[in-house]
Amino acid sequence: MTRFFRLVLATLVLASGLSSVAWSGEAGDRVTVQVSAGKGLFSGDSDVIVQVTVTNPNLHAVKVARHQLPVNGFSAPYFTITAADGSRVAYTGPLVKRTRPAASDFLTLAPGASLSFPVELTAFYEIGNGLYTIQYTELPPVNGIAGLRAVAPITLRTEGRTLVAAVPETAAPKTSITTQGISYTGNCSATKKTTIASAISGAKAYALAGKNYFTGKTNTATTRYTKWFGTATTARISTGRTHFTNIYNTLLSKSLVMDCSCKESDTYAYVYPDSPYKVYLCGAFWSAPTTGTDSKAGTLIHEFSHFTVIAGTDDYVYGQTDSLSLAASNPTQALDNADNHEYFAENNPAVQ
Repeated sequence: MTRFFRLVLATLVLASGLSSVAWSGEAGDRVTVQVSAGKGLFSGDSDVIVQVTVTNPNLHAVKVARHQLPVNGFSAPYFTITAADGSRVAYTGPLVKRTRPAASDFLTLAPGASLSFPVELTAFYEIGNGLYTIQYTELPPVNGIAGLRAVAPITLRTEGRTLVAAVPETAAPKTSITTQGISYTGNCSATKKTTIASAISGAKAYALAGKNYFTGKTNTATTRYTKWFGTATTARISTGRTHFTNIYNTLLSKSLVMDCSCKESDTYAYVYPDSPYKVYLCGAFWSAPTTGTDSKAGTLIHEFSHFTVIAGTDDYVYGQTDSLSLAASNPTQALDNADNHEYFAENNPAVQ
């Protein structure tokens, strides 16, 4: 599947001339994203495949980050899928923490230009039998990167599907368990196990400090809160308290699984949000500092916040700059963004 999506992306770049046009975007730019399907009924266990079309309606070229689109497979819940009873269909794919995007991580869309590609949904969503409404998940524009505006949703029906328990796409390798209660998979070396133990200790300290910060607070907050989560309200303070309490309790008492099989150099780590408490550690994790900005300990705060049973956060934006902008422009999304939790926990540079 990964190879298929890479071939699709290469075709799109060549066909649309995406990388050859100069960008002159503005802060509030958005591109539109339309989901369509070639048929309204999917029978049996056939893959549910939809077409995604991204269009630049602006009078100037705009940049779109590759991680905003499932052109190389899934790294986030790109779609909002709702069943007939109003319940949201669970996303079972990975949530990925990336490094700061490089120039090659962007596509440039000329004025009026579109790109279109197919996406299979059934490998990453618990789609059963019935009527479903499907819409692309919207994202805000941040620091010159175009936001995504979803066009009208589509409705399709599935019938005759075999209902099976959803499992992560990556099979779990053989597990080794240490006396500290941390399990390791993916051939973690002795050195990496020692590194992971230090990172977990740092994450526990961060989570405890975050939990203690919220103790006794109701509807007021300090600069530290507003910097990373925006305007405080009683409900938001309560949510932050719950998130950091859950993260700390998990790190303190749950059985944790650390996997060393991922080798992607532009990725820190990823998790499957409905498969606690296993974290896949990738190339960028090992070169990060133990604590501080974008640290190993902070990465674990980020990843554990993703688990549905802890905080269920998403990845709206990555990096300190974009997380600061999100806190100022959309406090609700900031409180649901994993990187904002990480940077609040790392508190670097420190503020009260």
